[in-house]
Amino acid sequence: MEYAREVGGGQKQDELQELMFKAYFTDGPPDGLLQTDFLLQCVEKVGLDKSKAQALLNDPAKLQAVRDIAQEWRNKGVKSSPTFFMNGKQMFGGHVEVDAFIKGFEEAANIKP
Repeated sequence: MEYAREVGGGQKQDELQELMFKAYFTDGPPDGLLQTDFLLQCVEKVGLDKSKAQALLNDPAKLQAVRDIAQEWRNKGVKSSPTFFMNGKQMFGGHVEVDAFIKGFEEAANIKP
């Protein structure tokens, strides 16, 4: 995901995420969902450089940087996807009904960042 964002911005990151979510939630989890081969197939399907992605997956420093980012979000309380923050405050995570979003926006309007 970080590679997709770095080389293609949010659009490529979104495309990759959507492809992986579809594979998991719609098509049913494929064997090896988070294995290198599956990840590289997804990278290639969204038009990113498979060999560069492979190199990043083999780079211990890059992997540690991603782990550090993930830990930062866990430290902020993120336990599900998606998790929503408004004005710097975690409001809710996971599946959220429309009414909860409305309430969240109303509450966030009263929070000073």
